[in-house]
Amino acid sequence: KFVDHTHADAVVTITNTQNGEQRIKELLFWLGVVIYFVITVATARHYRKTMRYKSVEIIIADSAQHQFINKDDILDILANNKIKVEGQLLDSLNTLALEHLMKSNHVIKEIEVYHDYNGTLYIRFTQRNPIIRLLANDHSSLYLDEDGYDMEYLPKYITHVPIVTGVDINEKMIAENFNAQTGPFLMKRDSVLHDVFVLGSYIYNHPFWRHNIEQIDLREDEIVLIPLVGSFEIQFGDMSDYKKKFMYLETFYEKVLPRVGWQ
Repeated sequence: KFVDHTHADAVVTITNTQNGEQRIKELLFWLGVVIYFVITVATARHYRKTMRYKSVEIIIADSAQHQFINKDDILDILANNKIKVEGQLLDSLNTLALEHLMKSNHVIKEIEVYHDYNGTLYIRFTQRNPIIRLLANDHSSLYLDEDGYDMEYLPKYITHVPIVTGVDINEKMIAENFNAQTGPFLMKRDSVLHDVFVLGSYIYNHPFWRHNIEQIDLREDEIVLIPLVGSFEIQFGDMSDYKKKFMYLETFYEKVLPRVGWQ
């Protein structure tokens, strides 16, 4: 009868070599690691298939800065789309699809949907940051955020940014000024409102003008700025050399107005 002693001979050969016992220990260690990994993965897969959601945790990362949307609004989105979380298997919910669904709300800028193995679904998001508000003649409104996207105006929460008047918000204006995309609209660079957006961005990011300009009025071919303090208007003209104009205007504020008065 033939008996194969190949494996035993191999072990004896390794043992008889220099540092043979140490090499055997290393091989056994890594074999144990592989076995542990396989068992862990198999257990995790089984656990995932049987684990159910127990709760939903909603995290608004910038709630101290803006309150356009709250936790109840997120729960309403789930309910309105007939999405039940509690009691569902972890594998039954498509977290990527949930992210796309949530981003259909123009207020949400970034969102992450994920879960842990304790059965908690996490919905973490940040809101868009508006820099100007467009106010039409019919009193309809929308915001433009710092990236050039439009945001729905929500009367329940008003943020204090410069108001832009002299613009009509309608389907034609939307078509001429924005590129329709999935979710919000992104402003076209050659649009009428693009200059207003650039101007609003400059005002918003400037430490002085951010607190001193409350309205941007579009009048025919010129822009008129209305300051927060004082009974005068600033005929700004067009957008040519706008940074230089603001530099001269800031000098006027610092050196002339204190002498002649704000009225």
